[in-house]
Amino acid sequence: TGAGPHSGDPEVTLRNGFDATLLEHVHSWPAYALFVLTIVLVIGALRVRGRAPGLLRATVLLLVIELVQIAVGLYQARNALPPLAVGVHMVLAAVLVASMVAVVMALKAPVQAQTDAHANAS
Repeated sequence: TGAGPHSGDPEVTLRNGFDATLLEHVHSWPAYALFVLTIVLVIGALRVRGRAPGLLRATVLLLVIELVQIAVGLYQARNALPPLAVGVHMVLAAVLVASMVAVVMALKAPVQAQTDAHANAS
């Protein structure tokens, strides 16, 4: 955000020489890759639905947040980066990270279940 028009410096383009349009495209490539990988996660969650309760819900929520994030990103890129859209995009980035943590936590088996499984195997 320090390289964009909302950095607080009206001379930001002159100061850093970054091409905002090019940076928007470079920024979007990993986001689209993440979106595709999240679709793979949702498909995987569908396959292990019974063994990982909560995983499907967490991955679908992640996918929905990514869709909203992509929509806001496209809107702001096509409308000269309106400040409100940039702020929403940044807040959604934080929500997206929190959702990713929820997916990781859904992948982890509860400690009690691990202990019970280990005891039953003995």
